[in-house]
Amino acid sequence: GLLCNGCGSISRDRALMLGVGALLQERDAMPAWKPRPDLRVFETSGYRGHPEQLGRLFDYFNTRLLPPEELPAEIDGRQMADLEDLPYPDGFFDLAISADVLEHVGRIKLALDELCRVLAEDGQLAITVPYSHALPRTSVRVSRWRGRDVHLYPPEYHAERTLVYRVFGVDNDLAVAIA
Repeated sequence: GLLCNGCGSISRDRALMLGVGALLQERDAMPAWKPRPDLRVFETSGYRGHPEQLGRLFDYFNTRLLPPEELPAEIDGRQMADLEDLPYPDGFFDLAISADVLEHVGRIKLALDELCRVLAEDGQLAITVPYSHALPRTSVRVSRWRGRDVHLYPPEYHAERTLVYRVFGVDNDLAVAIA
């Protein structure tokens, strides 16, 4: 199968890490990467095999987003962050990774601006999003209006009760949002 018996990764995880390795100029497989504890890495909801390895190699922040009503009294910035309002100083990270998360963000332009803000001047950004070949343009399922979610279509959720705000189409409007 496509599941790695060693680390639990699937093919898209391995493809993501191949891309991250290219950004970091690592030519070998991830287990052979040189540890760089001075390299600060931010990831939005990393899971399966690679977070443990990234944590051994780098100064690694692996965050997830919780609804406001589920936030603990004390927030650990290495484990929780709101992509639309990141709690880090400007230029804090050398690398940011967002894999299959941006479809769950209500205000994507704001999230992308925040990711760029927290990157160092020479920082790298690796983004992947799922998209549908059948959609000529991105389908917005939920919009934000006056601080609230407005469902344009019946709600769709992914794992862990995560609302889907958009399904990216062939146009993949991320390039427009970053520009």
